[in-house]
Amino acid sequence: MLPHVAFLLALPAVTVAGCDGISDATPPDASPAGGAPDAASPDANQPDATLPDATPPDAAPPDAAPPAPSGWSVLFPGESGPTLAVTHDAIFTLSFSDSPRRARIHRIVDGVVTASAEIAASTAEIVANADAAYVVLRISGVVDMWGTPTGVAGQDSLVVARLDANAQATWRLVYSDIVNVQPLGLGVSDIGKVVLGRQNGRYPSPESYSLTWINATTGEEFASRFLPHLDGLAVSTNGKVFVSGYLLTGDGIGGHYAQTAETFVAKFSPGSSGPSFLRIFPDLFSVRMRGLDDGDPILSRETAQGRTELSRLSGASGATLWTTLHDAAEGTSYNGLVSAGAEGFYLFGSFNDRVDFSTTIRLVSDGSGDAFLARFDGSGSALAAKRIGSPGFDSASGFVPSASAPGGCDILAGTLGAPANVAELHLPAGATGAFVSAMCP
Repeated sequence: MLPHVAFLLALPAVTVAGCDGISDATPPDASPAGGAPDAASPDANQPDATLPDATPPDAAPPDAAPPAPSGWSVLFPGESGPTLAVTHDAIFTLSFSDSPRRARIHRIVDGVVTASAEIAASTAEIVANADAAYVVLRISGVVDMWGTPTGVAGQDSLVVARLDANAQATWRLVYSDIVNVQPLGLGVSDIGKVVLGRQNGRYPSPESYSLTWINATTGEEFASRFLPHLDGLAVSTNGKVFVSGYLLTGDGIGGHYAQTAETFVAKFSPGSSGPSFLRIFPDLFSVRMRGLDDGDPILSRETAQGRTELSRLSGASGATLWTTLHDAAEGTSYNGLVSAGAEGFYLFGSFNDRVDFSTTIRLVSDGSGDAFLARFDGSGSALAAKRIGSPGFDSASGFVPSASAPGGCDILAGTLGAPANVAELHLPAGATGAFVSAMCP
C-alpha cells in the first residue's frame, strides 16, 4: 500500500492573543532544523500585507473598541472533517459522525441550515458547480438513502447523486461489487459534466480502475475508460480531467508500458482515444491532485527526505512550471487547494509541531496539532500563513474565497479537537467539533 499524501485552503488574516485561536506565522531561525526551504517572494516577511487587516486603519477614538467584523458561523457537534461545495445560492457541507459512522450533508444559506440528510456511508466526497451539488458515497449492503432502499445485499456500492435545495437526490447511479469498491475522486465542470474515478472491486485486472463521465443534469453515463492504479483526479471548469496514479511492471497507459514501478499524471477528454498528455515519473510515490490553479494541476507529495513538495504542471502540455519544497514535521497534511486566479492560490490542512513554508514564514503548533492556512503567489512562493489552534487536534478541511462564495464572504470549514475561543471565526467561546464560518468584509 502506498503512503498517503494529502493536499490544500484559506481565510483572512486575524490575530488572537493567548494559547488558542488564530495567530500569524513567525520567522524561523536563521538555520531551521531540517534544512532551509526555498526562498519566498520579497514581501514574504510581511504576512499580513496581502490579507485583510484584523482592524480597519481608520480607527475610532483611541478609547473606543474597534468594530467587530461581520460574519456568521454554524457548529455541528459530534461531526468532523467538513468539506465544502458551493452553488450560486447556497453552501453544501459534508462531514462525518462516528458510532455508527454516518455521512451528514447540510445546506446553508446566510448562516442558516435549511436542509440536512444523514446516510450510513463509510466514505464520501461532495463537489458543486453553479447549478447543483453532487456527492459520491460508499455504502455496505442495503441502506436507506433519501427514503429509498439503495444498494445490494452482501455487496459494497458507490452511489453518485445530484442534490436539490432540500439535500435530496434528484437522480442517483449505483455501482456495486463484492469487495474493494472505492471512490477515488469526484469532479464537476461548468459545462455539465460529472466525472467519477473509482476502484471497481476486480483487482488485479485491467478493469480494476475507471473514469466515468456523467451528464450532470440527467445522470446518464456517456463515456467511460479503464486505467491502471488510479490515485486521484481534478476536473477543470471547462471539463478537462487530470488524473494521477501508478504503474507496476507491464502496466500500460497511452502506449507506454512500464518496465519498473512508475508514477503517472495524465489529461483526458471524454471523446479521446488516449491521454492528451502523459507524464511518467521514474519512481513510485503517492501523489494527489485535488486542486487546479487557472487550469494547471498542482501536485503534492512527500519526498524521501521527509519534505513536502508542491509542483505545478502546465494544463496544456504537462510540463513542470515550478516546484517548491516545504519543511514540515511528521503528520503534516495538505488537505486542499483553492485558486486565487492571477494572484496565486491558497493551501490549507493540518500540521504537528511546525511547518516552514519559506525561510521567513514558519508556523508552530500549540497543542497536539493545529490547522493552517497559507497563501502563495503564482510562482509558488509563500506570501502569508495563519495557524488555527486549540489544545486538541485541529484541521482546516474546506475553504471558498469571497469571490466564489454567495454573499461575498470567505468561507472556512474545519474541526476543533478541543474547546477553543476563536471569536474571529464568529464561534462561541468553548466551541469544539465541526464548524463552518463566514468572514465578511
